[in-house]
Amino acid sequence: MATVIRGDDNFDTSENGRVLQVGFSNAPLKTGTWNDTAQYDIVSVSFTPLSATSSVYIEATFRQQSYGNSVATQTVYRLKILQDSTDIWEATSIHHENMYSNTAHRVESQTLAFKRATGSTSTRVYKMAVKNTQGRLNVVVSNYGAPHIKITEVEA
Repeated sequence: MATVIRGDDNFDTSENGRVLQVGFSNAPLKTGTWNDTAQYDIVSVSFTPLSATSSVYIEATFRQQSYGNSVATQTVYRLKILQDSTDIWEATSIHHENMYSNTAHRVESQTLAFKRATGSTSTRVYKMAVKNTQGRLNVVVSNYGAPHIKITEVEA
C-alpha cells in the first residue's frame, strides 16, 4: 500500500521531524601512537540547539591503525561520548588481536551512534574520547581517513 501526502495534511509546514541543523568536526584533538591509560579527547564540536524540544542524533567515528611488528599484540580500549564533561555513552571494551609483519597493517573504524533529547537551547560541547586499557593505540589522520563527530538536530 502506498502512502500519499496531500496538500491538506500540513506536511509542508510541519516542524516535526525536520532537520534543524547539523554540526560536524573532523579536526582531531589528539593523534599519534600511545600506550598509556589516560583518557584523551579525539574530536569535539560546540553545538547550540535551536529548539529545547528537539533531539540530537550523535554519530562519532574513531579510526585506529593496527600493526603488530611481527608479534602478536592485543589492543583494548574504551570509546566515550561526552556532553561537556559528562559521559553520556560508552563502549566499554573494544578488542583488537593483531599478528602482522612490519609492513602489513590495517585501519579499523568504530562508529558510535545514538539519539538524545536536547532539553534546552544552551550551548554544549559534544566530544568523543578514547581510553587505552591495554596495548598500543595509533590514532589515524592520513590518507586512511580521520576520526569525526556529527550532530544532527531534529525537531521532535
